Amino acid sequence: MSMQSEIAIGRLLQLARLGKRYAHVSFSFGEKILNYLSPEKRSFIFLIVFLHVLFFWLDGAVIWADASSYINISDALVSSQRGVGIITGEPLWWHNYVPLGLPLLWNALALLPVKLIWPCLAVGQHATAVLALTCCTRSFYSAWQSKWFAVAAVTLCLIPFYQSMHNALLTESLSSSLLLISLGTSVSAINSRSMNARNSILFCICIFFATQLRSTVAVFCLGIACATLIRQGQLLSRSLAAFSFVFVFGILLFPSIRTLDGGEFIFPRLGPSKLWAGLYANPTPSPELIERFRRYELPPSISVDRLLKEGASFDDVTTIMRSWIDAGATNTEAIGKIEEMGRALIADGYRPRLNSIGYGLSSSGSNFYLLALPADYEIFRGFNGRKLFAHERNHYLYLSWVRPNVGAFDSQIAEFFEKDGKSELHRLFAASMKSYFRSQPTYLHFIMGLVAYIPLDLFFLLSLAASAVLLRKDVLLGSIFLGIPLINIYITGSSLFADVRYSYALLGTFLFSIATCVALLPLPPTPVLLQISAIVKRNFSFAKGGVELRKYSNPD
Repeated sequence: MSMQSEIAIGRLLQLARLGKRYAHVSFSFGEKILNYLSPEKRSFIFLIVFLHVLFFWLDGAVIWADASSYINISDALVSSQRGVGIITGEPLWWHNYVPLGLPLLWNALALLPVKLIWPCLAVGQHATAVLALTCCTRSFYSAWQSKWFAVAAVTLCLIPFYQSMHNALLTESLSSSLLLISLGTSVSAINSRSMNARNSILFCICIFFATQLRSTVAVFCLGIACATLIRQGQLLSRSLAAFSFVFVFGILLFPSIRTLDGGEFIFPRLGPSKLWAGLYANPTPSPELIERFRRYELPPSISVDRLLKEGASFDDVTTIMRSWIDAGATNTEAIGKIEEMGRALIADGYRPRLNSIGYGLSSSGSNFYLLALPADYEIFRGFNGRKLFAHERNHYLYLSWVRPNVGAFDSQIAEFFEKDGKSELHRLFAASMKSYFRSQPTYLHFIMGLVAYIPLDLFFLLSLAASAVLLRKDVLLGSIFLGIPLINIYITGSSLFADVRYSYALLGTFLFSIATCVALLPLPPTPVLLQISAIVKRNFSFAKGGVELRKYSNPD
C-alpha cells in the first residue's frame, strides 16, 4: 500500500472519530432542548408566551374586510328600534347567520379610548390562545408523556398565519382557542377515565361560546364532547343532554332575540350567499337549468341569460331579494326561494358537485389538487385550477401578514370602514387600527415569509395519515382527528366557500394529531372492529359484558 493511501485512510478514520464525537454532542444537545421544552416546565410556558409577544409586536394591527360584517351587527345592536327587529332588510338577508359573539365584543371594546382598543383586543386574544395551547399541551403530555406535544405547540406558534389572526377583529382566534380547550378536556377525561363535573362544565362553556363565534367550530366541540362520552361508556347520560341543549340554545339565541324584539324568526342560513356562490360554482349551466330559472320571477333589470352567463354581483342578488319582498314575500320565503336557486345550480350535473368538494378541500388547507386540474377546467367562474391556486396562495400570505402592504391596508380601510354612509362604529374601527399598522417590513418578516411558504397541504396530508394510524391505536381518538377535517370539508363545501381562512381552526388539530400518532406508535395496534365492539358494550345495556377497552399505558 502506498504512502498516500495510508495517509488517506488515516484521515478518513480521523473524520469518522470526529463525526462520532460531534454526533454524540448533537444528540445530547437535541435531548437537552427537548427536556427544556417539556410542557410541565416553566421554560415551555415562557417560550410560548415569548413567541406570542414577538408576533404581537411584529404583526401590529391586522385587518380583513369581513370585520365590517360583524360591525354591521354591532351597529344594529345599539341603534335598533324596539319592536322593529334588531337587524332588518339587507343585513338580515346576508348576515342572519352571524352570531352575537364578535359584535358584542366590538361593542364592549368601543367603550375604551381609541388608543387602547386594538392593544386590548390583541392582548386578550393572545392571552386566551396561550392559556388554551398550554392547557391542551399539558393534557396530552399527562396522558402520553411524549415531548412531541411540546414540539407541536411550538410549531403552531411559529406559523405566521396562526399568529396573525390574534391581532385581528375576526372569529378565528377565539374559536380556535375553544377548540384546543375542547381537545385538552377530552384527553384529560380519557386519561382520568371519567367525565367529571369540571370536564362537563368546560365542554358546555366551549360549545356555547363557539356557537357565538363560529358555528362550525361549535360542531367540532360538540363532536369531541360526544366522542369522549362514548369513550367513557356514558353516551346515554345527562351530560349528552346538557351538551345538546347548550348547542341548540347557542345556535337559536340570536334568532330568538331578534324575534322577541319584533323581527321575524329566521334560522341561521346562507340565504343570498347560496345563489351568489352557486353561480360561481357552476359557470356552465345545462339547458334544463336555464329553463328552470326562467320560471323564477326576476326583476326586469336582471335577465336569466345574463345571470347564468356572467354570474351575479352582491347588488344583483340583493335586487332579486328586494323585488320578491316588495311583491309581498316574507323574509323567510324570499330566503328559501333564493337558496332553492342556489341548490339547483349545484345539483346541475357532476361538475358543480365536484367543484363544491374542491372548495371544501381548499377551505381545509389543501390546495395542491388544483394544480392537477386540466388547464381548461373552470373550477370557479373565471378561474382554472392554477389561477385559483395562485389566488388562494396569495390570500394565505396576506392573512399571514408577512407582506405588510400599505396600499391594501388603506384600500380596505377606505372601502369597508370609512366610505360615505359607514357608521361611527366602522370609523372607530378604522381609527383604532391605523395607529398600529406596521407599514415597514423588517428582516423578521423575511423569516416569517420563509415559514409561511411551507404549504398547509403538508400538515393536512400528514394529519390524515396520522389519524388513519391512530384508528388502529385508539379508534375514537383517531375518529376525532379524522372527523374534524372531513366535517369541515363537508360544511364549507356545502356552503360553497373556498377560503383558506376557514382552515385556521384546524391548524392545532393537524399538529396534535401528528404528535399523538408519534407518541402512540410504540403501542401495539388493536383491530378496529374489536374496539368498536367494546365501545358498543360500554354504552348500551343490551351489549354489556365482554371485551373492555384497555387503558393505554404511557410510552416512555
